[in-house]
Amino acid sequence: METYISIIIPNYNGSATIGRCLAAASSSRYAPFEIVVVDDSSTDDSAEIIGRYPCRLIRLNKRSGASSARNAGARNSTGGILFFIDSDCLIQVDTLAILKTAFDRHDRSTTVLGGTYTALPDDNDFFSTFQSIFVSYFETKEREPDYLATHALAIDSAVFKKSGAFPRTSSRSSKMSSSATGSGGPATDSLWTPESSCDTSFASRS
Repeated sequence: METYISIIIPNYNGSATIGRCLAAASSSRYAPFEIVVVDDSSTDDSAEIIGRYPCRLIRLNKRSGASSARNAGARNSTGGILFFIDSDCLIQVDTLAILKTAFDRHDRSTTVLGGTYTALPDDNDFFSTFQSIFVSYFETKEREPDYLATHALAIDSAVFKKSGAFPRTSSRSSKMSSSATGSGGPATDSLWTPESSCDTSFASRS
């Protein structure tokens, strides 16, 4: 039986992007998986859009920040692997299968997987193209990265729980550094897998 994977997506006022994000995630060819969306007290119509897709919606009573939203998603997930993405990411149809294969090749208790942007975005405006090329290059130019960004991060659920989860912060995109995870966090063997990346069709990131 294949490992159950939980896709965890924090959302705050993401009505412009969350629909396409969920459509892409729902189209995964891997099974089994679930999608857990944590809405961080949005004031737009995000919840209505999220309700159109086959996912679990967790609503926070007050604005708590992306890290707290991710932690809430992890607490309400049932997968053996947690895959964190952002509400403006488009994962590819084979992303989950690539993650599972990579975990199978390594010790899950000492491995955290990180992805990056595709080299070219889904849309073709100048800013999106520039950001995709820039981020993809700088996040993959070294064999061993010095951080893993939470716009595409996968970790064994038991390891995540043991690590103490993400520190509470209001920043939109947390980073897990190799030095931090090596001294009290989970990743003593970080594996870089750019093939399991998000697509930057939505390039506006605060």
